[in-house]
Amino acid sequence: MGSYTVTVDTADPDLPPSAALTIGTSPASITLTGGDSGMADFGFTTQPGTISGVVFNDLNGDGTFDAGEQLANISVTITGPGGPYSLTTDANGQYSISGLPPGSYDVDVDELDPDLPAGVVLSVGTDPATVTLAPNGSATADFGFVLPPGSITGTVFNDVNANGVQDPGEDPIAGVTVFIDLDDNGVQDPGEPSTVSALVGGFSFRGLSAGIYRVRMIQPAGMNLTLPAVVDVTVSTTGPGVAVFGLTSSAPVVQPPPTPVVIITDPLITKSVNPPFSMPGESAQWTIVVTNPGSVPYGAVQTVDNMPAEVEIVNVNATAGTISFSGQTVTWNIGSLAPLQSVTITINARVRANVAVPFTITNVAVLTGDNLAQTTASATLISVAELPATGEAPLAPLRWVVVIGTLLLILGGGFTLWRHRRQTT
Repeated sequence: MGSYTVTVDTADPDLPPSAALTIGTSPASITLTGGDSGMADFGFTTQPGTISGVVFNDLNGDGTFDAGEQLANISVTITGPGGPYSLTTDANGQYSISGLPPGSYDVDVDELDPDLPAGVVLSVGTDPATVTLAPNGSATADFGFVLPPGSITGTVFNDVNANGVQDPGEDPIAGVTVFIDLDDNGVQDPGEPSTVSALVGGFSFRGLSAGIYRVRMIQPAGMNLTLPAVVDVTVSTTGPGVAVFGLTSSAPVVQPPPTPVVIITDPLITKSVNPPFSMPGESAQWTIVVTNPGSVPYGAVQTVDNMPAEVEIVNVNATAGTISFSGQTVTWNIGSLAPLQSVTITINARVRANVAVPFTITNVAVLTGDNLAQTTASATLISVAELPATGEAPLAPLRWVVVIGTLLLILGGGFTLWRHRRQTT
């Protein structure tokens, strides 16, 4: 009964040369209780190997370890047969362990080690790195770190005239806190990169990876903003991102009036005919009105009106533009329409004498212009004979009105004459 320590003499001359303990530990601890037994096994290999490497700060970014780039006191853990093994880099940034049995190992560098420079990222090697150790062989796993080349520079300036631009003579303001709001909560949290603006040179953040960063300024008491206090900055490897903040101690800045809203609306077209009814040989006037309802000019405006064969064109007049004819087609080149401008064209025509009654004459005007989808308007002229039937000829009601009116006038005059004579007698 009791605790016992079993030790194997690793220097025993009967062990093969270069033998390394690969199974068990020496010394080994065994605890025995009444009536039981313990066992301690020790296995050796005659072909041990070595794993080594270097951890370095790749200052020149060339991907190789150069003099002066070593990183000391960095923790490295090797996991594999007989492990894990915990190592620390020496003053030269190197680590090494010998006497390892053949097999596969994972080599892990502690990327959170406080002895690593702030902001560096792994640029050489993989973490963890997997290596295979052959009998009596060696394996290497190097780890290189680099400070990302991206940066943000900027200025907090005294915007004396509050115009949002750093003019000559408007100096930087020192002592203003600027930070990168990593979680975009509007508050400077622990661990978020921050700096304070200097009287000369503004502020900067360095060692940033490519990406978009939200940079915020903490507005000093008694100062008014002339530029936003938060800026989204794009960082790349080709040059620094820039953030500029303007402050003034004058009265609150009067914001400029909003930019006028530009209304771009397609021109409108209407068409009418007067009178809306007619007979062969009678005249009618078609009127087309084109309007620009938007707030910007509209160019290359044109209408084309194919007048029906049942009418003959007498004359055409327009308030703007030029007019051309081709047979029954009237082309009206309006040109540019100013905002809210309206223009009019009138087409005076006559229904041909040989047109059969009843008739319905409809024609369509087509409007085109810059980036304008084709728009149309139409008007219809009908014959008088198409009015609702009354059992009389179209002008019969008018004739009866004339006859009855005439009779009433005769009767009224006769009555007046008779009354006058009676009064005189």
